[in-house]
Amino acid sequence: MKGIDIVRRDWSQISKDVGNNILNCILSGNQKEEIISNIFEELKKVSLLLDEKKIPLKDFIITKQLAKNIDDYNDLKSLPHVRVAKRLKEKGDMTIKVNSYIPYIVCLSKDSNNDNNKNIKSITERSYHPKEIENDPSLKIDFNWYKENQILSIVKRLVQHIQEISNNQLCDMLGIENKNYYDNNNNNDVSNYNNFNNKFNFIIIGLKFSNFKRSSELIFISEKTPSCFFSLSIN
Repeated sequence: MKGIDIVRRDWSQISKDVGNNILNCILSGNQKEEIISNIFEELKKVSLLLDEKKIPLKDFIITKQLAKNIDDYNDLKSLPHVRVAKRLKEKGDMTIKVNSYIPYIVCLSKDSNNDNNKNIKSITERSYHPKEIENDPSLKIDFNWYKENQILSIVKRLVQHIQEISNNQLCDMLGIENKNYYDNNNNNDVSNYNNFNNKFNFIIIGLKFSNFKRSSELIFISEKTPSCFFSLSIN
């Protein structure tokens, strides 16, 4: 099963913090109902902080490394860090080179009047260096993008084996639209998953840390069939 690398540089600090808090809820040893309630409260809390703009700028920074010279990139449409680096270099920043780490933050389109307006421009076109945002009051962070693509992405994978939590519920707690429509349009998949989990009744039995791999693993085991188990890697 594919793991979640929470410490990767392309996760913002806000997503890492929420992911770790949700993981602590799951590993708390509390009853399932309390775990679910605490997860929902954590999501509502971070959603409110975002809506009230109480999260510091630095917590939205995403960082990616330049793997080659900027001029060697042919397509910048899906590479926001390269586009940011190219813009900074054109403005005279001579420190940018191969292997440089480029920080950026995703903002609303400049022609958006408020956070609820649809952003037509691509993420690449709406990504800016933190200093650019500090120096330009017209640049506003796209909080909904962070909810949908950073926070929700991590949380969904952490709670995917808690069948009482639906994608709709996670979106509701974050105050965003469920764009995947998973719960509404894929009822057969949900039913198949529930039947599978009801058959084996997976539970978390522990956390294993490997110094050699510099990673941790959540260990899930079936209460009904102890020989059936899997792990979720968190690097």
